[in-house]
Amino acid sequence: MKINIKFNKKLLYILFPILFILILFGGLATYGYFTAKSFTPNIEALQVTGAKLSAAFQAQDLVVAKSEAQALSLQVGELDTKYQKVGWIGSFPFLGVYQKDGQHGINAGKFLTKSIETLIASVEPYADLLGFKTGVATPSGTPKAQSIEDRIVFMAQTLDKISPDLEKVEADMTAAQKELDQINPARYPETISGKNIRSKIVEVKSTVAESAQLLSQAKPLIKLLPDLLGNPNPKTYMVLFQNDAELRPTGGFMTAYAFLRVTKGKIEPLSSFDIYDLDARFNKKVPAPEPIKKYLNETYLNLRNSNMSPDYKVSMDLFYQYYRDIPGFPKPDGIIAIDTKFPVEILKVIGPIGVGGWGNFGPQNDPACD
Repeated sequence: MKINIKFNKKLLYILFPILFILILFGGLATYGYFTAKSFTPNIEALQVTGAKLSAAFQAQDLVVAKSEAQALSLQVGELDTKYQKVGWIGSFPFLGVYQKDGQHGINAGKFLTKSIETLIASVEPYADLLGFKTGVATPSGTPKAQSIEDRIVFMAQTLDKISPDLEKVEADMTAAQKELDQINPARYPETISGKNIRSKIVEVKSTVAESAQLLSQAKPLIKLLPDLLGNPNPKTYMVLFQNDAELRPTGGFMTAYAFLRVTKGKIEPLSSFDIYDLDARFNKKVPAPEPIKKYLNETYLNLRNSNMSPDYKVSMDLFYQYYRDIPGFPKPDGIIAIDTKFPVEILKVIGPIGVGGWGNFGPQNDPACD
């Protein structure tokens, strides 16, 4: 007995391509899985080295930091070489985007390690002055760091030499950010095998973006800092002491003021006075703004109440407009305002100080003042 089985040719034409695609993607998925697994040792090694590098910076050990940064650079390079072997996957639909994400991540890692190595190399000759442990001798003629003042002097005299390297660091940080910007965290699951994936990608992108922005914003100040610290020409500053317990738009009531001269980072106190002494020398009758009339019941403006705008420059423009007409006072290069919290934070860094006739002052609260 013969059994004839007739196949529908149209059905074969439909099923065969589908079957081929399923086999192809199944093979690619299997290959991708085992390939990804082969990268695990490299990624774990990077995590360990990165943790050691972070710990070295926190411990201010530039010797270990330099060694770990070099190791990290080599490990990223090894991972990149290994990853190039799966570059062909990038041309496939669906899987390709994940392969490209991986390459963007590796590229970002290369830029970041380069920026770290540049930063270490630029500050290494001056590490002692910055409070870091280093195996490189301090340049001849450069004093060892003995105090906060030594470090301020160092910044005044050396930042202009480091600035070009900071430009390179910023460029590499920006390049790393651009690579990471091409990775969409939404493409990834929240977790895989209990490990956070999407949130980790978001965290890395956010950290790099914030660091790049911070460096970009700090760059103008870094360039200006030597000049602000009196290098090459001395600067005179007026310091306004604001009592933050008395509300004012710029942060507190201006209760006293002092003058400082800064010469190549060295700070020299000149004089200090009560704010009422300054107002006593201010003889102009300037009508008070409405808030002063309403809340302080004063007809004329006193200099102590001239900080009426939350925009510090606007307030100081008004203050200086009248201050400069008072004879016998220095014409400062800048006006700096500090509140009561600022000296406390400084004392936390430098420790208690002694003031003749008044005793020792530190950052701790004095119960007698409560």
